[in-house]
Amino acid sequence: ISIRLLNKPNRHKTDIEYRTDVGPIEWLKEFQNAEYVITNSFHGVAFSINFNKAFFVEIAEDRIRGAMSSRIESILAAFGLEERLICQGVLRDKKDILTIDYESINKKLDKLREQSISYLTEMLESTDKDNF
Repeated sequence: ISIRLLNKPNRHKTDIEYRTDVGPIEWLKEFQNAEYVITNSFHGVAFSINFNKAFFVEIAEDRIRGAMSSRIESILAAFGLEERLICQGVLRDKKDILTIDYESINKKLDKLREQSISYLTEMLESTDKDNF
């Protein structure tokens, strides 16, 4: 198993490949090609879900009550993935931690995408009418 740490080097682990020069395309490819993801960011969670990856997300202690925490908890709740949260180094729920059943999650994701596209289309059509 190869472990890659994107962004900040961890001096305590010598068998990890550190990637500090990762641009947006490479960052997305790392998620797309990952077997498993451990992240501490909202976008890491969002791309893990979009790419149907098994993942965990840790909310750092200094972010527990902030906007980042709220966004992460909201996206997890929207897809019923609260058990994926590590808070202060502890898993909230210790049910099957290795896999995620993405069948129902993808249905929710498809529905949310349809709603977003519909909303954007309505707004664009409304803006076009207002401009004439």
